[in-house]
Amino acid sequence: MMHERFHHFVRPLMRRVMLMVARVAIAHVDDSGTMQTVQVRGLGPEPLKMPRIRHFGFSSNPPAGSQGVAVFLGGLRSNGIMIGEEDPKSRPLNLMPGEVMVYSADGSFLHFKNGKLGELVCESLKITASVGVRMETPLLAVTGDVLDNCDTQTTSMKIGREVYNAHNHGNVQA
Repeated sequence: MMHERFHHFVRPLMRRVMLMVARVAIAHVDDSGTMQTVQVRGLGPEPLKMPRIRHFGFSSNPPAGSQGVAVFLGGLRSNGIMIGEEDPKSRPLNLMPGEVMVYSADGSFLHFKNGKLGELVCESLKITASVGVRMETPLLAVTGDVLDNCDTQTTSMKIGREVYNAHNHGNVQA
């Protein structure tokens, strides 16, 4: 008798504990509101909609099909939050211990390497600064051409250098 009463109370509690965490797949992300929401599949026939919690200062929009971990407060499927996701198709591989990489699904990335030159790889990069950009370095190496005053000029520094080098005052003696 006592054993039956114990199971009567413990079974629902155990079920709720078992339902608190689940692995899910993202079906859709809504990034239009003050709190990003995701629609996830993997828990039953109908997708669930829940807020996606991110670290402060970092935002992303995982592609559909990304896998994630959902936590259900109180074990209630109606009270879920998404706490972590991974897209196996776009995740970079073979980072060394201690390295960090911020990446996008199209292959752009910012890679902080251990004690080595970091990498920023993207098709195009725009830096907007209201006061200025300062680089403190003994050498600035640029593999391509440089265009200063790009909104008003079309002549690059390379062309300016060629014009200067070809300039000759003739008959000037030192």
